Amino acid sequence: MPIDVVLSYNNGTETLRLPVPPTSYDLQTGMAHSTVNVHNLGEVLVMGKRKLNSITLESYFPIQDDGLCVYKDFPPPVTFVNTLNRWKESGKPLRLLITARGLSLNQVMAIEEFAYGHRPGPLDVYFTLTLREYRFVTAQQAASAPAITASANSASAARTSTKTPPKTYTVKKGDTGFLIAKRVYGDGSRWPEIKKKNGITDDRKLQIGQVLKI
Repeated sequence: MPIDVVLSYNNGTETLRLPVPPTSYDLQTGMAHSTVNVHNLGEVLVMGKRKLNSITLESYFPIQDDGLCVYKDFPPPVTFVNTLNRWKESGKPLRLLITARGLSLNQVMAIEEFAYGHRPGPLDVYFTLTLREYRFVTAQQAASAPAITASANSASAARTSTKTPPKTYTVKKGDTGFLIAKRVYGDGSRWPEIKKKNGITDDRKLQIGQVLKI
């Protein structure tokens, strides 16, 4: 059984079936893992969610049946080209149906790239069509996105607080004990530690240019 490829648009009101489907295809899948540097540990892998699937199809739109077509009475190449360009520019996804022996694919996708042109010989139109998975996002999922971002920012702030502090700090205009501890430790509540190291008993006696031990 050869590969059969059908593209449908607008809930199936429009369809395109490739007269000469590609002899092979590769569906690209992956995971959105990332690495972060953790103090005194090094790189750590943070497991992410699944990336968007993508696929590239390469074939041609024949000007006439050359014996490799999977069906007859197909439209001319210009119809395929104009229709795919219109779908691409519509801002709406389409559905990709691939049927083959032992493996089939049925997925909502969007056209990412569409390249086409002639080659020497018959006026067939050769093309490369790149599709990327389209995910429908519910209102509930969209509402939860800021919380995820906030968590990521919190984690980033936590990593920042573990930075190695300098050995000394020079007091600047407008500095307070809380601000100094925030700058050197990433945590303003650690000012008492700096006070103790420097024998400070009165925060009001901090002077511009004063060098503090950290």
